[in-house]
Amino acid sequence: MNEYTKPVYYSETDVDGYIRLDAVFDELSNIINYHSESIGKGAKYLLDIGRTWFVIGWHIRIYDHAKLLENITMKTWGHDLSAAFCSRNVTMKSGDKALVDADSLWAVYDMKRGMLTKIKDVDTEGYDYCDGLDMEGVDRKMSVNCTTLIGDVTFGRYDIDYNEHVNNMAYLKKAITYIENERAISDIKVVYCKQTKFGETLKLYMDEVEPSVYEMKMTGESEADVRVVMRIEAKERL
Repeated sequence: MNEYTKPVYYSETDVDGYIRLDAVFDELSNIINYHSESIGKGAKYLLDIGRTWFVIGWHIRIYDHAKLLENITMKTWGHDLSAAFCSRNVTMKSGDKALVDADSLWAVYDMKRGMLTKIKDVDTEGYDYCDGLDMEGVDRKMSVNCTTLIGDVTFGRYDIDYNEHVNNMAYLKKAITYIENERAISDIKVVYCKQTKFGETLKLYMDEVEPSVYEMKMTGESEADVRVVMRIEAKERL
């Protein structure tokens, strides 16, 4: 199954009754993992074969926020499969109304050798592949120009994925807390450069490079040890 419909629950909403962005991030992850589990290729299967999908980055466009108890439909599918990478779209809709469109770029990680590896049939069988959304994909060479050190970022046990590294959405959840008007965020681009393990403390750098456009990066102790780069637009919608 690559689609489900559910209501927006109270625990997912902000003070005004709209779904929070961190809950949107969870839904993007949930539908992808729901799809994998439904075809027998979930976390346990990946750990057993020692091969896991590794996300390179996301481009997320937010058009509107669903309200408490509003039904949302999540859907995902793959596109542009090659020997090295696979892109995956995710959509969130309320009826026919588009709320969120997202594209993501993935590679396969060999857990035994500790390196990216060629995508094989065993990795792709059972998944759906068709045309991608008409949107800009992930630029895996994206760079940012931010130099202002904001402070330290720490990750708890709840931020850790089944592979014992920080979940890709945990970086975004931390980042959006530094944007004054979260519900104004309309476009997010993120590229992951290096994995982070439980217990590590990262440095957050952030600058407003254009009005309501923010570039961020999280690094290790050295500023050259870049773990993730982000560009977030928080312009009010017309």
